[in-house]
Amino acid sequence: MQGRECAMPTRLMLSSATRRMHDLRRRLAPGLRTMRVLRDAFPVTLRGQVLVALGVAALSGPAYGTLDLVSFVAGWAALLLTGSCLLAVVGVGVATFVRLRPTGRDRPLEMETGRSTPSGFAMRFRRGMPLVRLDARPIEPAGIEAQMREQGDRLEEWLTAACRGEHGSVLRRLVCEDAFGLCRIAVHRRDPLALFVEPHVGALGRLHALPGFVGGEERPHPMGLDDGDRTELRRYVAGDSVRFVHWKLYARTRQWMVRIPERALSVARRAAGYLVAGESDEASAGAARAAVQSGALGHEWVFGADGSNELARDVRHARALVVSSAAARDQGGLGLASFAARVERTGPASFVLFVPSEPGPWLDRVVAFCRARPARVRVVVGLDGLPVPPPPRWRRWLMRTTVPPQRHGIDSVLHALHRAGASVLVLDRATGRAHVGPRWLAATRTAA
Repeated sequence: MQGRECAMPTRLMLSSATRRMHDLRRRLAPGLRTMRVLRDAFPVTLRGQVLVALGVAALSGPAYGTLDLVSFVAGWAALLLTGSCLLAVVGVGVATFVRLRPTGRDRPLEMETGRSTPSGFAMRFRRGMPLVRLDARPIEPAGIEAQMREQGDRLEEWLTAACRGEHGSVLRRLVCEDAFGLCRIAVHRRDPLALFVEPHVGALGRLHALPGFVGGEERPHPMGLDDGDRTELRRYVAGDSVRFVHWKLYARTRQWMVRIPERALSVARRAAGYLVAGESDEASAGAARAAVQSGALGHEWVFGADGSNELARDVRHARALVVSSAAARDQGGLGLASFAARVERTGPASFVLFVPSEPGPWLDRVVAFCRARPARVRVVVGLDGLPVPPPPRWRRWLMRTTVPPQRHGIDSVLHALHRAGASVLVLDRATGRAHVGPRWLAATRTAA
């Protein structure tokens, strides 16, 4: 317990330092962008400038001063190499960039995180110019990487996204440089290519039923469904049906008692899924998408997510809410109470919450929500591979191994949710395995 209490301030200090770094980068971004534009406008790189300076120094000094033929040949070779690279880069770059056109897609490009997808953007290149290399690197949105693949005389772009989200356009940095790195020209072009990036489901292709239970009152379903055996009794009141009177008990005690359905838990017919956004929520978002697509929420369900007040009742709308929740990571769990209020207006429901694997401000809101609805909330925590304990110091020193990520975050999340009375399920997106929260904690501690 003492080690866990010591780890919490360290984690908070690391998160605050990370936020300071993000703030500093955000403030310096305009200046860095201006410097990058000025650097791209000058075609000769720093390496090329050094080579030209050495060539001029060789020609002005020993070459013509002492008639040193080696310096003469080396100086002119440096200047001619830089000049030829400059002509090739400027010629090919201008000819290529002028003819470029946007992709012209009418619909957004649907992608999955971690999966390469062709964007439709391509550049033509000449195989007779071996000294010139073309490349396209996306600058905005962040978290998008590109790979140029040769297809005949074309370079086609394949995009890979690191996190989910919706983006209205792509800003690319088009680069044309020589093989020696002496000359380079680069331009920035914005393509109105809309991206719709969904979290990949991994091995969670088919999930079992996720809805939990609803608490029974005098009827197991307050919407009027008379389920269950009439095994409990209460006193007769005006309006009760005479056919439910317990006549044998009346004959013994002369008290009017009626039979009512058992006050048991019945399987919920309505399920309400909600995605709580936060840091390290990509695996949970993938689990939410898999649950919606595979029908794991049952036949009658409704879905919501942070960042939107809409209620989704079809798969396509629910997938859109999963993607849009990426912009509300700093508001995790804020819309959960209003979502539950709107759902419960039409009757009781079982709630399935998809939460991040790292603690954050969302945890207190989810814990309060679970305590207010005992036995009616199931919490799903997504992971990309189960965290492993760090190896001993002697093995790290001997084998030069790196320390794997610690598991303090997921431990604190599972402990808090378990104490709140929620049914916790851990889903591994890498293997597709499901683990019950307390059992998973015990198993991983035994393995450690």
